[in-house]
Amino acid sequence: MQGTSQQLSTHEVARLLSLVESERRYFQEIVAGLPVPVATVDANLSFTSANRAFRSLFGLPLTGELSRTLDLAVPIDGLRSSALATLQTTEPFIEVYPRVATAAGIRPLRLNLLLLPHWDLESPTGVLVQIEDLSNPHAENPVSVSQIQHIPVLFWTVDVARSQFLAIGGPGLTMLTVPRDLWVVGADFWSARVMASDILDYRSFYQLLLAGSTVRACDYRAASTGPDPLWLRDMVSVERLPNGTPIKLHGMTLDVTQTRRREDASAQHSKITALARLASLTAHDCNNLLMIMSGHGEELIESLAPDHPLRTNVQEILYAGGRLSTLTRQLTEFVRHTAAQVQPFPIDAWLADIHWHIRQEVPRAIELVMSLKSSGAAVQADREVLGQVLQTLVQRAAEAMPTGGTLTIETAPYELTDAITGSLSPLPAGSYIQLCVRDTGAPIPANRFQCLFEPNINGEATRHNFASLYSSVREMNGDLSLRSDAERGTVCYILLPRVVSAEIRPPEEPALQASALETILVVEDERRIRALICKILVRYGYRTLEASDAREALDLARSHMGDIKLLLTDVVMPGLSGVELAASLRELRTDLKVLFISGYPGVPGVSASHLPPGSSFLQKPFTLQSLVAKVRETIGASRSSTAAAD
Repeated sequence: MQGTSQQLSTHEVARLLSLVESERRYFQEIVAGLPVPVATVDANLSFTSANRAFRSLFGLPLTGELSRTLDLAVPIDGLRSSALATLQTTEPFIEVYPRVATAAGIRPLRLNLLLLPHWDLESPTGVLVQIEDLSNPHAENPVSVSQIQHIPVLFWTVDVARSQFLAIGGPGLTMLTVPRDLWVVGADFWSARVMASDILDYRSFYQLLLAGSTVRACDYRAASTGPDPLWLRDMVSVERLPNGTPIKLHGMTLDVTQTRRREDASAQHSKITALARLASLTAHDCNNLLMIMSGHGEELIESLAPDHPLRTNVQEILYAGGRLSTLTRQLTEFVRHTAAQVQPFPIDAWLADIHWHIRQEVPRAIELVMSLKSSGAAVQADREVLGQVLQTLVQRAAEAMPTGGTLTIETAPYELTDAITGSLSPLPAGSYIQLCVRDTGAPIPANRFQCLFEPNINGEATRHNFASLYSSVREMNGDLSLRSDAERGTVCYILLPRVVSAEIRPPEEPALQASALETILVVEDERRIRALICKILVRYGYRTLEASDAREALDLARSHMGDIKLLLTDVVMPGLSGVELAASLRELRTDLKVLFISGYPGVPGVSASHLPPGSSFLQKPFTLQSLVAKVRETIGASRSSTAAAD
């Protein structure tokens, strides 16, 4: 070909295919992998290939050659005459048969017959047979006969000595968005289109191929007429003289973009899965260590007088543990979102408890003011999530006041009326508690304020992700909004559902009473955590039974003659899990209450919204006070149900 393009005839394509055996295998692989029943037969209607879907539909052997002819294998009247007519007329044949006996029973089928060009000059023409199952009207038919004859492939031949294309053809001229007028005399056409990142590998492939390499295929990215590059695969055979000198290259170029995208998506999924696994294991180990550190730290600080010189040191240890706990949770949030575990708690008392920690977040030049006016009201929220939101807002406020100022944290009741909810709030009308974080620093720039709550879609790291903060508050059925101006600084408003006082169970007295002594079976494979939990429970008047795994716990439960009020168990343990242990123990003790604990974030089956009946969940690391409160809450539910039964 000298400066002109040439469309290959059917016989020329057949000649090329006979020179490149790998191309034939590639076509057979395509047929084998099709999700619809497809087969090919020769002029005598003997099978030359049949994919698994075809064999399964008609109960044929899944492997090996098929000895029967098409008309004997497929019970359709007149099939032989229809196939022979297709061979003679070259016209496609399509017919629907309402009742055909298949391996799965009587089914309505559509039969498609298409003339199949021969692979080489000596082989007779065959017929492509495709079957469509019409029994499911909603079933998708991803591949049709017309698509099979338009596989995106480009056939070509190159003269090695002159670096010229001798022949070009195939549906890829259109499918691969390669305009015919772009084909020129020089064989460097492809290398001019190959992406710069792949050009070295592309040229090395052909150099090795001409030198005698057994490698016959190469994947690369090439520019296209569209906005995205194409992934192409060259499958090449070298024609040589008797002395081994290469004279021609016979090849196929395939569009494998979709295949590579699926492979990339699968690889990305594998990476995310591995990262999630690593994050989960890291969080588990960190949470267990934090549990030991914070637990003993809490116990120590309770024994120190308010003016003890070591009290500040212990507070710093607890503060560092709290920060590490937050970082651990943030690590898992990158790969898996943990749903909020909402429960009622008095917000003023909670803020008073964490006042010291907030003070550590801001420089001494900033005055911290706490104005808590919710009158002891409780909110329905997740303490940890709300703490992270508050910490982020405090850090942002401190950065806005580098030379000092005033940071005010306020709480107050807030009534949301129908008039407000109609236009300004995503929340329903009702009673709420408003939590405000107010600073006197520089306002948020207007251009940034407009997109403050928009999701980060450019992949850049943001210092304070307000879109994430907003999502966290909305998960707790609350709302978050901001106001910022030069005169009054910035204030963030958080609305959280207010809990009716009747729904809050008053805390039980920790005093020891003979009637309140109850037995708790503690199952935890980490010895130090198990010892710490039992020590605290005993201090608050509970009897404890200790087990390091589920088998030991089952033996204890069977041998213990007295009542066991509560099973406190880790979820992930060697052998049986905590969930399996709870199910087994409830067969022995039907009224047993269960408190699950875990250092793994987002443990399946034990989230707040999917707990087994009569059970609760506590995420490590937890404070000793929250442990005792959760134990009382779980056992208290048992007492309430017993009293109601009486």
